[in-house]
Amino acid sequence: MVGRPVGCPCPGRRRGGSALTTGSASVDRRVEALCGHGCGAVREYIQALRDGRPLPQFEGLDAGERRLLQQELESIMAVYGRPPGGA
Repeated sequence: MVGRPVGCPCPGRRRGGSALTTGSASVDRRVEALCGHGCGAVREYIQALRDGRPLPQFEGLDAGERRLLQQELESIMAVYGRPPGGA
């Protein structure tokens, strides 16, 4: 995917000067990196996290960090009101 779709909220969590913070610097960095891939990719990452599928993008994260990553990505994507994998 080239660039982010217009209107995509990712990574945008730093708008207005508020810093992204999940309480884990490693997860914060991962959220920013994954969101840079665009909304469609983020939805796929969320589904992979839900399914427990290992992806290279999740390497180095323990189970708790993967849960935190999933929660943060879901929170960001909730702006669209369409769950990942939904129609």
